Amino acid sequence: MIEYPYCVYPALKKVFCERQYTRRQLADAVGISKSNIWWWLSGNNQHTIDVIKGILRESGLTFEEAFGEVFLGKRNAIIALGLG
Repeated sequence: MIEYPYCVYPALKKVFCERQYTRRQLADAVGISKSNIWWWLSGNNQHTIDVIKGILRESGLTFEEAFGEVFLGKRNAIIALGLG
């Protein structure tokens, strides 16, 4: 049985355990390293999450509205073409 003893987010822990994701599988699916998966799920990102929550609270936008589209200038063309 795959467990996530370091995960501080109960809902995520439950889902990933039920789906039997290994940390490698989850990292590959998300597109980050195994160590970054641990970093995010162990709560080391709380400062980042608090900032995002503050931005959403003050803007009145949903996460999708606020962060669903990223404008990177000329890089957008590269990203749109799948080259970035």
